[in-house]
Amino acid sequence: MPRSALKGFAVFVAVILLTVSFSGCDQIMDLLGLGDDETELNENQVLLKKLFSELKKGDEENGFTITDSENVRTRTFANYTNANGVILNGTDEITFNGTPPPTSGPPPPPPVSEQIAGNMAMGFSGSITGGPYNLTLKMTRTPPQPPTYTECKVNTIDMLADYQSMPKD
Repeated sequence: MPRSALKGFAVFVAVILLTVSFSGCDQIMDLLGLGDDETELNENQVLLKKLFSELKKGDEENGFTITDSENVRTRTFANYTNANGVILNGTDEITFNGTPPPTSGPPPPPPVSEQIAGNMAMGFSGSITGGPYNLTLKMTRTPPQPPTYTECKVNTIDMLADYQSMPKD
């Protein structure tokens, strides 16, 4: 191998080592796509992510009842304790531009009713660090446009900008 190629390779290795030493492992992991997304979230976003994770757990465990009234479907959690020991209390109302779709079975034929509003008021307590928390999330939507979130509060603290800017799963 020619000397100039060895020098070039040595410079390349030196640059890589300097980059690693100055940037740290988190940045390298992020560059490789292996980083922890929570390092990029602010404190409010981390809390919101935790609350939605606990709600998702309750959803997966079917810890709610469903009631339909005209074009509004309400999911109600009544002192439901999920597998993580978090107690969920509250409602999630979804308003449709027609009759709510069936909760099971094949999808209805077109035209399909679409969500046009949402209003969540959910309490989180039990084994959740720093709680209890009361989450309010409101949205409107004009299909086929994506939702417009109009309110996001945790214990009366406005977190709408934090919610809107965080990545959605």
